[in-house]
Formats: sequence, structure tokens, C-alpha cells
Amino acid sequence: KDGIFMQVNDAFMTILGYSRDELIGKSSLEIGLFVNAQDRVNMVKTLEQHRQIRNAEIRFRAKDGRVVDTLFSADTLTINNEACLLTLAIDITGTKQAEENLRESNQRLNQLAEQSRTVAWEINPEGLYTYVSHVSELVFGFSPGELINKKYFYDLHPADQRDALKALTFETMARKKPFVGYENPILTKDGRVVWVSTNGLPMLKTDGTLQGYRGSDTDITQRRQMEEALRNSLREKESLIREIHHRVKNNMQIISSLLQLQANQVGDDVVRLLFTEAKDRIRSMSLVHEKLYKTGQVETIDLGAYANDLVINLFRSHGISHNRVSFRFEGDTVKVAMDNAIPLALILNELISNSLKYAFPGNRKGEIYLQVAEKEGIVTLALADDGVGIPANVDIAKAGTLGLTLVRALTEQLRGSIELRRDKGTRYSLSFKNNRIG
Repeated sequence: KDGIFMQVNDAFMTILGYSRDELIGKSSLEIGLFVNAQDRVNMVKTLEQHRQIRNAEIRFRAKDGRVVDTLFSADTLTINNEACLLTLAIDITGTKQAEENLRESNQRLNQLAEQSRTVAWEINPEGLYTYVSHVSELVFGFSPGELINKKYFYDLHPADQRDALKALTFETMARKKPFVGYENPILTKDGRVVWVSTNGLPMLKTDGTLQGYRGSDTDITQRRQMEEALRNSLREKESLIREIHHRVKNNMQIISSLLQLQANQVGDDVVRLLFTEAKDRIRSMSLVHEKLYKTGQVETIDLGAYANDLVINLFRSHGISHNRVSFRFEGDTVKVAMDNAIPLALILNELISNSLKYAFPGNRKGEIYLQVAEKEGIVTLALADDGVGIPANVDIAKAGTLGLTLVRALTEQLRGSIELRRDKGTRYSLSFKNNRIG
């Protein structure tokens, strides 16, 4: 009755770290057995009322100061006419620590789920919710109790998309395939539409029968709104850039027209030719802006399509019929960036113009040929004609004409190289690195 130890077993000594001599004849108060003094008070009251204790969780302090969690039971009995207490203490410290670890882990997972707005769920083969995490109330507006065994997953889809999404989902479930990043709309309890990214795995019995699916829905509404805002901003910028190209093209056309009008007023053939050449150069640049505007590709142009249009303009400007001189294009679809397009346009203008002016004197017939290719980011152009050819004493690296001077300077601007061959006419080979964006 005084709480003095009369006997202890080996396990009790092992748990608390005391020897038998250190315990026998001592009271629980003397060795400071109870971590919480109130536990001893409660134990005495329970014994007085019920004469026994069953599975009470009581914390003892070991000899070395450790706290030991125990599952404590006790019965009263009489030995030699003296009231005694027979106790049983099971060490559950490891279990309590595991429970605490599990609680902390669940707390972390719940916090992460709430922070990321991710709803965990399970459904049966018919699509009925059999489990939903508490985050459903945060994302869907429905508590788990309003969903579990009461609603099917497709009940949360907007009515106008429900049948299609239901069919798509059940098709995947029939094949027992996982859901990965499946974006779909959810109609919340208050009538809003939120977008979620669904991931799920099939739950299979040992015989392969489908038990249902287990997965998660992550709220991606904010991300989609940001993406849409970004798309709208991009569309606005593209529209602005297209408008700029359109205005530049119009201004260049006005300049080209003014030069043509001025050329028509000049009586000197040499001066008139200079005006025409200037007009063609401006027109070649204007055509780049026109292509960018019309195609909606605000950063790149198709080199082949551009070359064909440029040839049409130059044939018209020089008054040459396609029946006398034909143009042939071969090659890949090569897109070049705006930074490369303007100097390249001027180079093509000069070289094609030279062929039209000098390669086919009189009524000589022939062909101008352009081949375009790109390999590992290097663009190669081969421009050739089967005309009379450039005289052997002409060196394009030293030629002083404005046209060839422009070709050299613009090739350097492209950081490229150009070569001339005089084999059955004239053949230029130009290569440069394509700096297009995407």
C-alpha cells in the first residue's frame, strides 16, 4: 500500500535500467518512477474504485533519465494478510515513436497536399468515390463525406463535357492503363470551374481483376490562367510586330514607287538604270516584311517561297519573259531569321539581277537555278545560270561595282562565305550559319 517494490522480474529491470537491489524495498516515489506525478494519483484513485487497472498508458522514467512509454495493467491481491499490487508494464516506446513518426509524416503530407491543392482519391470500377482526402473541400468545395459512396467522378465534370470525359476515362480504365497528367475541368460545389491534372494507377486483385483506381487531382487552374494570359500577351505582341512589318513594307513600297517615278523622268539611260537598281534593292527588302506580315511568321521566313516571289519581281522589273529565261528552284524548306533575311534578300537581288542583265545578251535563252539546303544549322545556297559567264578577269573579291561590293559586305555581315565558279555559265555558292530562333 506504500508503493514499495517487493519483487520485480528481469524484464522490468531491463526496461528501466535498475538492478534488483536498487528496487527492492524502495518506493516508486523514491526512485522518481512516474514522469507525470498525476499519473500516480490517477492510478491510486482507479484502484480504490475498481481494484484493477487495464491498459493505461503511463510514462516511466528510467535510471538514465530516458522516458519509457508503457501499457500498464494492475490487480490488487493479498499476501500474508497484506494488500499488495501485481502490475504488468509493457514497453510500447517503439510503438509510440512509430505512431509519432506516422503522425508527423501524415501532417507533412497533409500540409503538402493543401499547399499544392492536391486531392487524393480512390474509385471503384464504376467510378464511385470510395475514398477522398480532406483537401477535396479546399479544391472542389465538397467534403469527403459528400463524395465517398455518394458521387461518381464524372458527377463533378461540367454537363457539356461530362459524357466525353466519362467515355475517355472508362476507355483508359478498360485497358487498365494509368492516368498521367490528364487535364480536365471540375465543377465545384459553388458552380465554379477549376482545372485539375489527374494522375492515377489501377488497383488490381491477384487474379488481375480491376478493383478500381487510386490517384490524385492537382488544382492547375492558376497555372492555366497564367498560360492563357501569356498566350494572349504573345498574340498581342505578334499582332503588333506584324503591323510594324506591314507599315515598313508600305513605306518601302512608297519609296520604291517614288524611285520608279523619278526614273521615268530621267532621260539618261545610265542614271535611269541606277534608279531602277535602287528600286529593286528596296523592293527586295520590302518583300521580306511583306512575307513576314502575310504568313504570320513574325520571326522567320521561308527562303524558297521568298526567292520565287523575288524572281517574279525582278523578271518584271527587267522586262524579261519566262519563256526566254526560266527559273528553277530545288531544295529543302529552310526558314531564316529576320536578322539573316534582309542581307540575304539583298544578296539574292544582286546576283539574280546580274544574271538577268548580263548572262543572256540579245535574245539568248537560258535558265537561272537556285538550290537551298540546310545541314546541322549551316545554310548553303547555290545560284547558277547557263549564260555567257563572268569574264575570267573579274574577281568578285576585288570587283569595285556597287552590286558586288554589297554582296561581299553582306556576306561578311552573315559571317558566311561565297565562292564563284565559271563552269558552263556562272555559279555562286554561299554558306552561312542559320541563327533562327526555333
